[in-house]
Amino acid sequence: FTNLYIFIVAVLEQFTDKELDDMEAVDDSISALMTSEDYQNLSLDEKRERMLALLYDLAENGTANQPYSLINPESIYAGEDTVSFAYLCGISSGIMLTDFDKTMN
Repeated sequence: FTNLYIFIVAVLEQFTDKELDDMEAVDDSISALMTSEDYQNLSLDEKRERMLALLYDLAENGTANQPYSLINPESIYAGEDTVSFAYLCGISSGIMLTDFDKTMN
């Protein structure tokens, strides 16, 4: 048995249409907030607070079209210039509260 090979095969389950729709609803809500003129004029601390309020609302109430929890509330975390969370399907996501530095790659 000199040529013994061991293979591990991982089977990944695809997202359901509902999971994809729920993630899109969250992303659309975040995008709507971030592109609003009101949000653009906020300080970093105010942006963090506004984003956290949105995420907790999505975790508790969802959206008008999906009126149920869309985010794991225990996954919501705020850093200095980022906020992270996990969709109910388990995928993690992060939001930059500041623009990327143009001098950085």
